[in-house]
Amino acid sequence: MKIFLDTANLDEIQQASDFGLLDGITTNPTLAAREGRPFRELILKACEIVKDGVVNAEVVSTDTDGMLREGRELASWHSNIVVKVPMTPAGVRALHVLHGEGIRINVIAPGLVLTPMTTRALASTEIMKYMIHKQPLRKGMLTTEDIARAACFLLRKDSSPITGQILTVDAGWAVSE
Repeated sequence: MKIFLDTANLDEIQQASDFGLLDGITTNPTLAAREGRPFRELILKACEIVKDGVVNAEVVSTDTDGMLREGRELASWHSNIVVKVPMTPAGVRALHVLHGEGIRINVIAPGLVLTPMTTRALASTEIMKYMIHKQPLRKGMLTTEDIARAACFLLRKDSSPITGQILTVDAGWAVSE
């Protein structure tokens, strides 16, 4: 088993590292912004703490060219950085190019996930009826635990033959009518 923290808080990263339990971190621009430090400085410090682990750093652009520019820049900062790219049409184009350039990338393509931002959809009978139709294997929204289990699988040693793939965790959305 590998343990990755979903944080940009350097104290949390250091504490987990001190326990000898940390294999890496995954972060995003929202988590990084809460720390009040320049993003590059924060990511490089995380790389120092994690040492031989992985530090996932996410692009913020929404267009392919911007993602490519940011992804290349992020990857140039440190050999431990894995570039996170969003699962959008522009992101798919960017990940294809970045992967071709030997840049390590991280993408998981979830369906609609129950988060604080999506909870208001629960109050809508119409939206929930649609979700049950679109995600028939879950009968509604996915949970963050569903996504975490998929990510944890990819971190296991027995998943090492799986490379260069987009993992779609959508409870049947992709194959529903």
